[in-house]
Amino acid sequence: MGNLYAELGSCKVRMNGTGEADISCGNPAKVWVRGNGSWGVWVGLIIANEGSLPFFTKYRVDLPDGFSCRSYFYGPYKRGIPCEVWAFWNGSVVGGYSSRPPGLSKGYKFVAWHYIRFNREVPPNSTRSEDGVIVYKTWFTLWSSKIIIRLHFDLFPPNNDGE
Repeated sequence: MGNLYAELGSCKVRMNGTGEADISCGNPAKVWVRGNGSWGVWVGLIIANEGSLPFFTKYRVDLPDGFSCRSYFYGPYKRGIPCEVWAFWNGSVVGGYSSRPPGLSKGYKFVAWHYIRFNREVPPNSTRSEDGVIVYKTWFTLWSSKIIIRLHFDLFPPNNDGE
């Protein structure tokens, strides 16, 4: 009998704008963002098929009002992810992406980049915290699994570091 096992193999985050961001890999993975004013953050993931069965992949991004997300998928790759897509990735969208995640055969992986942007202003002298989630569901016939990325945003007005 085969097994279905999708793994979050690696993850990284890159902040665009004023603020800071951090990520911890695992299932669930967690992303923390402290942003001032208008900003964007790239969340990068490598999802691998470590099981013995092929699987299909779908995803959803749930964000609060005032946020938007664009997603880019690269692969699948059996060996070696191109450096411009992961290792030396510089925050620019590289050609050859798809708008949907690929299905994966045993031993393959893909790269996902999600650009999350905060599109509103935080009123002066106020702060706010918001949460969101990215969920990947993999399945083969009746079997399925999920990879969850929890998002937490601490938002401050421009020129305010929250301290």
